[in-house]
Amino acid sequence: VFIDGDCIPHKHFVRAYAEKGARGIVLSGRRVMLGDKLSRDLLNEGWKQGVSLFKLFFSDSSKRKEAIYFPLFSLSLKVRGLVGCNWGVYKEHMIQINGYDEDYEGPGVGEDDDIDWRLNRLGLEKKSIKNKAIVYHLYHPRSYSNEGVEENRAMMFEKQKMDHFRCLNGIEKLS
Repeated sequence: VFIDGDCIPHKHFVRAYAEKGARGIVLSGRRVMLGDKLSRDLLNEGWKQGVSLFKLFFSDSSKRKEAIYFPLFSLSLKVRGLVGCNWGVYKEHMIQINGYDEDYEGPGVGEDDDIDWRLNRLGLEKKSIKNKAIVYHLYHPRSYSNEGVEENRAMMFEKQKMDHFRCLNGIEKLS
């Protein structure tokens, strides 16, 4: 299971992945984007109380509907691309694609779109775990440029043309 260091998982986060994970499946979650004020309040007051939906919905946060915990069935049938801060797959599948491609130096494409494409190319099925495995993303200013994202995207398209779904610069250095 992959999350970012600036994300705080919901109390049932790990349980959701443990219950829904299976070989041949990539689980894809979403994130609640906490606003600046709510993030500062949580960091100053502590996270022990968690985030109530009432407090969240009347805050400066976005993507609030992602915070609705609903374990019984999916609230959405749409399965979207991977978000690097909330997804999971069996370790054996990561080894099959040689892990993350370390040619990508900045955030954005390398940890999201590229790995999504390579796992899909491996033949894995993607399933949504939205509203079951919730993460709260703490606010911070964006730390990367559009130019860096476009450079990574161009690199990914070249790798796709060569059909490098098992990357050369990952867990093993194959080049």
